[in-house]
Amino acid sequence: FLGNKTSSKKPFDHEYLGDSLRKHLQNSSNSSELIILHSYAGHGSYLKFIPKSFGDLHIDDFFDDHSDFLFFRETNNNQKKLLDDYDKSIRYIDYSVAQIIDILNQHEEPAVLIYMPDHGEGVFNNSGHDSSRQTFSHFYIPLLIHFNKSAYENYFAIFEELTNDSKMSSNNLS
Repeated sequence: FLGNKTSSKKPFDHEYLGDSLRKHLQNSSNSSELIILHSYAGHGSYLKFIPKSFGDLHIDDFFDDHSDFLFFRETNNNQKKLLDDYDKSIRYIDYSVAQIIDILNQHEEPAVLIYMPDHGEGVFNNSGHDSSRQTFSHFYIPLLIHFNKSAYENYFAIFEELTNDSKMSSNNLS
């Protein structure tokens, strides 16, 4: 389990997880193992766990181009900022996952990434991932499976089966 929980001054996910994974892969003699990476990005306060360069990004003007009533029932600039900060954290998570994929693509042994957050966020109702206020959004999470070149070549039948499985979702991994 490689997670960013031990340091009082935590490096950001792309630094810590990337470096930890790279070192682990270099030093591991086990060709068959499960490595779990846990990210703190995407947890509220959303800007707390991402680099300032991502916090300063302008993602889009989506909420400026639509009526507040569609999403908030009234003008709520705090909710807009929360959603904008969440979007920035998701952009950072995309960047971090891409870095993990790059590391696995450089690895010569077969490697498969299964990216699936441990929970979603209740951004629209400002419930974060508070289990006492669960909504569908806490369970609605992405699923991404990536095979590096060696895994693709060695386990093509599995890759093809996953690719053609129309029932594949994070709710149905059997």
